[in-house]
Amino acid sequence: MKKGTIAQLMMEPQLRTMKRLNEVKIIELRPITIAQVQHKGDFQGIGRAYSKLTKWANQQGMTDKSINKTLTVYKNDIDEVGIENLEQGASIIIDKTCKPNNEVNIIEFEPGKCAVRRYELNSFFEFKDVWTDMKTFTDNHELDFSMSGSFEVYQPKRNNKTVVDICIPLKKN
Repeated sequence: MKKGTIAQLMMEPQLRTMKRLNEVKIIELRPITIAQVQHKGDFQGIGRAYSKLTKWANQQGMTDKSINKTLTVYKNDIDEVGIENLEQGASIIIDKTCKPNNEVNIIEFEPGKCAVRRYELNSFFEFKDVWTDMKTFTDNHELDFSMSGSFEVYQPKRNNKTVVDICIPLKKN
């Protein structure tokens, strides 16, 4: 593997092999209850937030991957605030009453109407591609959207590849 910063590696064209698994759908997503650990800063740090969340979720008995899916919720737009101020929430869908702790918060998440597309990725470096693809779609279709509150829902792996739903909330008219 080439050496360099993550930003440099993310720009390497030979790393791009992400696959669209469906067309973009505009759907009204129901409110869900999530447990969340906040993180501010680069993408590498979100792993620590997920470690804390996973430990807490396991203690709560939330291990059913078909119900307790993980998601990352973005509080702001990286293009507006920069990587050092990007606010992310490492999250898990919860299906029972749980007690928060000093790091895990319980939140009623109401995404509303969203543009959603599922992707298959070979590496972490392809996340930038899928977000660019979704932003291009929303721009090309003149959809009024907000990157604040956008999120990724992680699906079960397929053929040892990451499967993720990218969800961008649409603004109400």
